[in-house]
Amino acid sequence: MDVAFLSYEQRFALLYGILLGDGCLSRYFSNNRKRCVIVVTGSYYDDVDFFDKIVAPLFCSFTGNFSKVKLRPKKGARDIVVSNKEGD
Repeated sequence: MDVAFLSYEQRFALLYGILLGDGCLSRYFSNNRKRCVIVVTGSYYDDVDFFDKIVAPLFCSFTGNFSKVKLRPKKGARDIVVSNKEGD
């Protein structure tokens, strides 16, 4: 699947489903600023293609920035983290 060929609505629905299944949405304070973070976690072993070919390009299509996949082999996990300061 190439997310570039999906409509905005299809990409949004795909992102929404991924966030419902494997995502975490957080808002917290750090250094007197509000921070918003989205994390999607998957299997280190089973989700290689899914993260590289679907999740990372999908986030890039909405944020305009490529999100690097963070690998945590000791935990058997891979993550994509997108964060912003609220109001920026």
